[in-house]
Amino acid sequence: MSDADGSECVELARRLRPEVCLVDIRMPNLDGLAVTRLLAGPGVVDTLRVAVVTTFDQDDYVDTAIRNGACGFLLRDAGPELLVEAVRSAVRGGAMVSPAVTVRLLRHWASRPRRVTRANPLTGRELDIARLGAGRHRFRTSTVPALGTPGVPDG
Repeated sequence: MSDADGSECVELARRLRPEVCLVDIRMPNLDGLAVTRLLAGPGVVDTLRVAVVTTFDQDDYVDTAIRNGACGFLLRDAGPELLVEAVRSAVRGGAMVSPAVTVRLLRHWASRPRRVTRANPLTGRELDIARLGAGRHRFRTSTVPALGTPGVPDG
């Protein structure tokens, strides 16, 4: 299907359920990023596979497209072979990004400072209980040897 209007694109895609939707960034009524969010974004129950194909090589578009559920972000100058491979990848459940965009994404990702986060941080109450338990353990280990071992003479 081919349609230049974003609103009609959403309607047609929901009705026809294509295996992959290819959308451009700039469309009347709804842009391709909004179309992507409505068809594949967070909270969409019956998502469709959406790949953005555009001439706009801007990081904020890439970021928004991916956050909105896009399974691909392809620059038009990437060529027809890459477009065909991106569609095949999307049908198989994969994703594809144009090589030039991928290089920038990797550089950006590698330059970000690492943040260490705990998977399940303890609450304040859990920390208090852990500290109490640790205190008792230290007390026991320090007092038990002083009592001696039954049946063994102190030396």
